[in-house]
Amino acid sequence: MPKAVCPLDDATIADLLKQANAYLKAERTRVTLVRAGDMIYFRGTFPPKPGSKKPLPYQQKIASRLPVSRQGIKKARAEAILIGAKLVSGDFSWDEFNYRTKAAQLKTSTWIRKFEKDYRATHQLRDRTWRENWLKYLHQLPQQGRLTPETLVKLALSKKPNSSSRRLCCQRLQAFANFAGVDVDLLQYQGNYGRSKVKARELPSDEAIAEWREIIPNDRWQYLYGLITVYGLRPHEAFFGEMKDDHSLVISVGKTGQRVAKPFYPEWVDLWHLESPNLPLIDAENSYHKGNLGKKISNQFRTKYKMPFKVYDLRHAFAIRTHVSFGLPESVCAKLMGHSVEEHMRTYQKWLDGTRSDAAIERALTRSDRPMPPSTNPL
Repeated sequence: MPKAVCPLDDATIADLLKQANAYLKAERTRVTLVRAGDMIYFRGTFPPKPGSKKPLPYQQKIASRLPVSRQGIKKARAEAILIGAKLVSGDFSWDEFNYRTKAAQLKTSTWIRKFEKDYRATHQLRDRTWRENWLKYLHQLPQQGRLTPETLVKLALSKKPNSSSRRLCCQRLQAFANFAGVDVDLLQYQGNYGRSKVKARELPSDEAIAEWREIIPNDRWQYLYGLITVYGLRPHEAFFGEMKDDHSLVISVGKTGQRVAKPFYPEWVDLWHLESPNLPLIDAENSYHKGNLGKKISNQFRTKYKMPFKVYDLRHAFAIRTHVSFGLPESVCAKLMGHSVEEHMRTYQKWLDGTRSDAAIERALTRSDRPMPPSTNPL
């Protein structure tokens, strides 16, 4: 089995492109490299495309069909030098790029099949991930129609402005358009949705979490609630964990692969009998692959048991508990919860800023050896 290639983070990609473009500039190449989604484009002042009404050369982008990777950027840099040389000599021709501009000659459904084959060849991809993260949007395009900028923009704009759906739709369609060589900029429509824009709602206290566990009438759903709370799990992960003798929990299936979770507070493992599996009797594996396991869990707690906070708040509260009450560093907390450090801080910074400051101030003021005010002599 081929070794999985670890994807580059955004900062590394930006640095590699900066180095490549510095090299191209030093070589006086009139072409630069830009990133659009998961693909690399050539940008430069090119002659008008055949059929264009523009009389003079203007700045345009050409799809390289190369992925954003170390090797892709290296190959794109070499090709950019050749393109630049042809611009200088007057030998540049759009004919050699026809394969990049023939998107409208194939049905959209055909392009989707081609894209899936190419994407799976370069990414580790579960069927469920393909369905939920890609087909969810690609299938909303006219399947028997031609792939055009207009159809892509129409679908992107059909999503609610500044929403998660709009942002994801634009990003997925842009990667698809890049692959098919459709000259369109969908990212300009994605809006300003992001975790940093989301206001931090009030999380339940540990006392409230413990009290609500006792209110749940079904012991199996109590058990599930306890696992999510104590180990900071994504709700579906509770069905794919194995408890070890030291009360660590090995998560085998989930968004970020296998990891080991630890209990905070460990006393709750014994108090709530979490060492003895007692999960709800539902077909978790089938529901997970269908993509509705999380929804089933959420509906049970919020609709049937009228829980006053979201089930995901139990995981959020775990993050705050490990940071503030136990004082774990961000890197350790992120590892426990299956995050990168960057993702972890983007998610929890809005809660941590005030909470951690308040806790630090409280500790400083209650120290037995804290500084005391200077004595004064009354007049």
